Amino acid sequence: MKNKLDTKLLDKLSIENLEIVKSEAEMNLEDLSSSENVITNKSNTLFQVLIVVFTTIVGYLVSQINNFIIKSILIQISIILCVVFGFVLFLLIKVIYPKKVALKGSPPSNLIQDYIFSKKSNKSHTRQILRNRVYSLNIAIESNKENLKNRVRLFDWANKSILIGLIIVLIYSAVYFFCISS
Repeated sequence: MKNKLDTKLLDKLSIENLEIVKSEAEMNLEDLSSSENVITNKSNTLFQVLIVVFTTIVGYLVSQINNFIIKSILIQISIILCVVFGFVLFLLIKVIYPKKVALKGSPPSNLIQDYIFSKKSNKSHTRQILRNRVYSLNIAIESNKENLKNRVRLFDWANKSILIGLIIVLIYSAVYFFCISS
């Protein structure tokens, strides 16, 4: 993650402009959080559906353990679906529980620095605190953008994997019934 904000430009802004920039950055971060909530909710819903299907298929395979005949088309399809759904569940866990999330607030250690108080006026203190706040928000925005991009990519992979897995099962079943069983 690279912070693209030019701190020299921040130093040139007035308090009023810094407050406007801070407000816009906070709105941007809230929008990113809303987008992350949407992708988490979609992933969670898909996860819940797939865990039921996966558990059912595994239950079927376990119930057939005494009569386990690998040549059985139902056993073969069940194994393929278990592998596909297991992979998709793994991807969805990564989407639902991301590695990192940047928060909206700033720790006081980022806002209160020695150089802020080296100047005499309270306006310069306010200006420096706003400047640090905007800088911290920018870091959070960049981090959350990267995080959201990765989560959307993983969710897309999960959906494509389900589709590819179902197509493979369909083709395999068609080949089995039309070619092998004849």
